[in-house]
Amino acid sequence: MLDLPPVPTPIPLNVLIVGAGPAGLATAISVTLAGHNATIFESSDQPHPFGSGFQCSPNGTRLLLRWGLEEILKPVASSHKLLQIYDIRGKLILQKRNHEGEFSQRDGSPLWTFHRVDFQAGLLQRATELGVRVHYSARITDLETSKPEIRLTNGQTHRGDLVVVADGTWSTLRSKVLGRVIRPEPTGDLAYRITISRGQIQDETVRNSMQLPQIRTWIAPGAHVVGYSMRKGTQYSLLLLLPHASSKETGNMAAIAEEMRKRAEGWDPTLTAMLKSVQKVNKWCLVQGANTVPELTTLVSPQATCVLAGDSGHSMRPFLGQGLSLGLEDAGTLGSLLAHVENPSQLPKALSLYERLRMSRAKSIRQETGRLATCSQFENAEPYAAATTEIASSQEYGNMYKRAHTKAQEWIWSYDAYEEAERAYLKHSY
Repeated sequence: MLDLPPVPTPIPLNVLIVGAGPAGLATAISVTLAGHNATIFESSDQPHPFGSGFQCSPNGTRLLLRWGLEEILKPVASSHKLLQIYDIRGKLILQKRNHEGEFSQRDGSPLWTFHRVDFQAGLLQRATELGVRVHYSARITDLETSKPEIRLTNGQTHRGDLVVVADGTWSTLRSKVLGRVIRPEPTGDLAYRITISRGQIQDETVRNSMQLPQIRTWIAPGAHVVGYSMRKGTQYSLLLLLPHASSKETGNMAAIAEEMRKRAEGWDPTLTAMLKSVQKVNKWCLVQGANTVPELTTLVSPQATCVLAGDSGHSMRPFLGQGLSLGLEDAGTLGSLLAHVENPSQLPKALSLYERLRMSRAKSIRQETGRLATCSQFENAEPYAAATTEIASSQEYGNMYKRAHTKAQEWIWSYDAYEEAERAYLKHSY
């Protein structure tokens, strides 16, 4: 641990945050704990009452614990003792016991999975406890970066010292911050996100397996599936990643469950039994977000009054499961750096450090995601021709995946956003 100097008591800044998703709520918590005032503006009419499962790795849970969220989130979190990797036909390739315990011991914080609704409710509860104000139905029509000031559809204007834009991959304000239009780019991948209630499954063996504390991954040429239990084993989350026939289709869309089941014909009977119960599924054509556009070189407005956080700044493919934790890291980094800001004139230097830290981190993880995506999907492989080919490919994949996964854990999950930010501040104080 770093031997850090006492954190000064700052003159409270007024921080306006656009978006009440995980990154926005986490940023509000972090900057409030740093001694500033945070107000969130969310275009939806209420907290999101829907969603699916997602993973929070140790680099993210470390921050949740620091922010005082253990008592709120631990009861709704799931831990997984076993990691199993199968080929798509159901042959076990490799497994790791004491999966979560190993990471907790090594990295000092757990690996948890959540239902999105429970996770956001927990963040909202903590933010409210800290005095954060959240305005719903707050649709923003304009962002004036020179002041900074936001204007709502009802004509109201709100001015602050800093605006944090955390409204996701399809951000409506990212171009305002950067001064040019930045559009997400299709990756050619298709994702199906599914939440299954265990009671829907008729097969008793499959139903019982769904409540076990384990993460299961299925792999094949052109396919990658991840499944795990959540909500104390009453529900099961599935993420299917498949090649997409068209690169032009983007955004969230209603998926036909039969289409998904057809693509899964011949897969592991356990997996197909779960898919058989599905009536509706969310389907996305995955995109590379703002920070993956090659010419993008900043996360901060020219006036150093607005900054991007979360998926608005670095959405990426989900093969490493780092989307959530990266947004939490953004929040922790910003809170740490703003704790040293004693007046608004110091914001440009603080945001410059934020940009340097977060762009470098996102770039590294994006590159590792690309490597694992290639490994995970055998992107250039032909379909299995025979059972012997399948087994050989499965074994080869298992070795590749194990190396890639271990490598990712070593430097991604041990990352401490606060330590990195404080280290940068000690070198470049303001």
